[in-house]
Amino acid sequence: MTHGVERGDEITGTCETCRFWQQWPTESLPHDRRDYGPQGQCRRNAPTMRDQDQHGTRWATWPDTLPYDWCGEHQPRQEQP
Repeated sequence: MTHGVERGDEITGTCETCRFWQQWPTESLPHDRRDYGPQGQCRRNAPTMRDQDQHGTRWATWPDTLPYDWCGEHQPRQEQP
């Protein structure tokens, strides 16, 4: 079975199979987001600064992604021995 998105003649891997994807434990997700299934963050690049919230706080974070999302920088995850 192929884990990827077909684009013409090529297969582009998804976040779920990428070495840079870090999946969150389900119990750490807010209850209103658990229905979306597995979620995580892409750790390919350094985190970026986000806009201030209502309290004036700024923070850095990685992009939130779903396992079936994809990009052009996929690198397959190495199998653990």
